[in-house]
Amino acid sequence: MNVKKSAAYCKLIENVKNKYRKNPIYTKNLTLGWCDLRQGEDLCQEINLWTYWQGRDYAKKTPHIKYMLIGQDFGPPEKEEIKGTIANVRKMNDGVDVMFHENVDLEARDSQTDKNIVRYFELLGKNEIDKKKYPDLFFCNCNLGYRRDKYSGNMTRKILANDAAEIKSLIDIIEPENIICRPFGTAHIFEGKLYIQTGKVKDVSKQIHANPKVEICAFKNGEWLRVAGELVEDDRREARQSMLDAYPSLQNMYSADDGNTEVFYFKNATATFSSFTHEPEVVKF
Repeated sequence: MNVKKSAAYCKLIENVKNKYRKNPIYTKNLTLGWCDLRQGEDLCQEINLWTYWQGRDYAKKTPHIKYMLIGQDFGPPEKEEIKGTIANVRKMNDGVDVMFHENVDLEARDSQTDKNIVRYFELLGKNEIDKKKYPDLFFCNCNLGYRRDKYSGNMTRKILANDAAEIKSLIDIIEPENIICRPFGTAHIFEGKLYIQTGKVKDVSKQIHANPKVEICAFKNGEWLRVAGELVEDDRREARQSMLDAYPSLQNMYSADDGNTEVFYFKNATATFSSFTHEPEVVKF
């Protein structure tokens, strides 16, 4: 254990707790506070409740972190309590060796993001991360407060940057080898074009419409793929249905005619395949 890292991590946790307990964020459409569900309870003893999935007990061992996954923000603790994750957090706080998703249905509508993350990490050689803890993984969110009522929506750049200093301190402490932002769970070829999918109610949809220049990345069999370009919405029903047909699990949450499902295709794109064993290969499309 690195004593200096451990002390810095524990101090950062206390700073974040005090910050949100004393100064929660209140806007017209969004409230972000600390995750105190019971009077006098110290529920989150890590930097973030998501850290209980992968990264729990970092302060005790300060392991080398190969992959740090950074999401946007954690869902409402009240809803997560119904879902079952909070019960597992309490067990971990009591010293019981359980997983964050024990007895949680990953097929449920509000668990699809977690299910996609499990599939994504399989590509990195980390199988069944919902059932196994990996000492070199660490999960956290960019905003360290906790929502009330809704899982998504109404996040702004200003609010998202509220904890930028704390996230930078966290990165400086754990020194991850790789930092990964939360991935898209869809990639689909339709009419010769590369498509992704999201929901109009999500913040990422608003961000894409405001600035369609994006980059996505993937990793498989020792190779990195980075795709940079512009996203164009395809509002045709057949484009949406093709995506849903390619990803049947999405049909638990989306339909081609629900007014929420939207698909985008890349234009003016550059795909770069990189590896330590060969020179980069560049494809434009």
